Amino acid sequence: MRRSSAAAPSAGCRIVHGAFALLVLSVGLSACAGSDVSRLQLEVLLGRDTAYYYSTDVVPGDTFELHYIHSVSQSPVFGGFQITPEAHIQPLYTVYRAHGPGLPWPSDEHTRRDDGALQISHEAEPPREELRLWVSPLTADRLRIHDDVVELSASSDQPRLVVIRVRD
Repeated sequence: MRRSSAAAPSAGCRIVHGAFALLVLSVGLSACAGSDVSRLQLEVLLGRDTAYYYSTDVVPGDTFELHYIHSVSQSPVFGGFQITPEAHIQPLYTVYRAHGPGLPWPSDEHTRRDDGALQISHEAEPPREELRLWVSPLTADRLRIHDDVVELSASSDQPRLVVIRVRD
């Protein structure tokens, strides 16, 4: 049996530590009970078999971006999305530098960003229950949320379906 060389705490020290532990516990429970923000999970699933690839805690109002290289124009594209209180995904915007298939034509609805890219808002579009997208090693698809960057197309040499959804 291994012995510790530390002295046993006195009775007074145990009372202080016990009181401190109860204070920390009660503050933690109060914070949880008083929080009206529901905890959700943003899930990334691979293909139709719904194998989990990535998951993270989110709350309504959190945002994420999907980045990729456009297969025709070979230019970077990214879109922003927000988690709704109903656990849906609200499209916010698309940012791109060159037109190509699947991208909006420049119009009066676009704004020119300081970096020269075009941005169009999608906030008037209805929220979605999930996003389904084909990812490929050629387009280097990735998801950015919080401090995470998730490489969506890195683990496969073939295009594959990815589903992004929010669950409570």
